[in-house]
Amino acid sequence: MMSHFWTDEENNWWFKAYGKGKKIRDITVPLGYLPFLKRYREWRGLSPLPSKGEQTILVEKIRGRGGLTSRQISRLIQSVFDAAFDKMKAEQGLEAAQKLNEATTHYLRHTGASMEIERDRPLKDLSEDLGHSSSATTDTVYVQVERKRRASSGKDRKVE
Repeated sequence: MMSHFWTDEENNWWFKAYGKGKKIRDITVPLGYLPFLKRYREWRGLSPLPSKGEQTILVEKIRGRGGLTSRQISRLIQSVFDAAFDKMKAEQGLEAAQKLNEATTHYLRHTGASMEIERDRPLKDLSEDLGHSSSATTDTVYVQVERKRRASSGKDRKVE
């Protein structure tokens, strides 16, 4: 629902999401996302920002009633990956396109999380947004990014 976007008393934006096991968590929304949300809402004929308690479905079905399920959204994303793979393979060859052929919605999750770590986002904050029950899980999964950065920072140290 659109009302799953909300602001706190300090005007920070959040999105209420349902994760594994139907666990509800609040995910931080970057301010850079708001222009896209506004554009999407205006395209749908809605006011620029959601209101508290708004019952508008976030992503409607093209045919039928109600909203898209997570499975339907995953299928749509996968079809985009598949089309991109086909195009890249035709233009640049199979070897260049191979990684894209392995891409999934979970791949997007890992890519986004890795990018957040590279931007020095605190691991605990990222862990909570990802819905991990422990920061140790996030640390274990994304340790390679940290190791690469650590190695890079260590390479350029001065030895006197």
